[in-house]
Amino acid sequence: MKPYCKLKFPFQFIKDECKLPVFDDDQHWHWKYDPVENYITDEGIQFLKSFGITEIMSQVFCGWPAKQSAIHVDARVLDDGSLRHRSRWAINFPWNVSKSEMMWYEPITTEVTGANSFSPNKIKYNVYKEHQVKEIERIVTDGLLLVRIDIPHAVVNYDDNNNRYCISLRDHDLEWSWEQAVEHFKPYTVE
Repeated sequence: MKPYCKLKFPFQFIKDECKLPVFDDDQHWHWKYDPVENYITDEGIQFLKSFGITEIMSQVFCGWPAKQSAIHVDARVLDDGSLRHRSRWAINFPWNVSKSEMMWYEPITTEVTGANSFSPNKIKYNVYKEHQVKEIERIVTDGLLLVRIDIPHAVVNYDDNNNRYCISLRDHDLEWSWEQAVEHFKPYTVE
């Protein structure tokens, strides 16, 4: 099963104008929590809530020009070395760049390495070096995507001049597996 699905909803999901948070630190790939209402239409929010999602977690990513994020899993590395996943999927919408890609990987090591995050909550995420993974999938990120975030992945911004912004919506209530998320959004997937 692919780690992504292109989505198309029968209504306007993303607002015409999005109010960005201020990214004032010097990290080349970072994110902030920001209210979902700044990016998603009222109809879009109600649509997501119709699935039983009561709390829509909304993050905005900023990737500098010509930079790649770390290869990582969206899971907290706990003190005992185990991983804690809150979400296994996200709905992403990138903008402001000419080209970017998202890549997914298969780990070829069982080692769990926690790297300090420059995120607002300063938690440790599971990260990998290039020699610890094998690429399994890649897609140009040019629209609304359902993406898998519980396996190693990274994003690269190929635009030499512009920051890449991406709204990423996650659910922390239902704890759907990737397969469940794909099934729920299947009526809205496009090839």
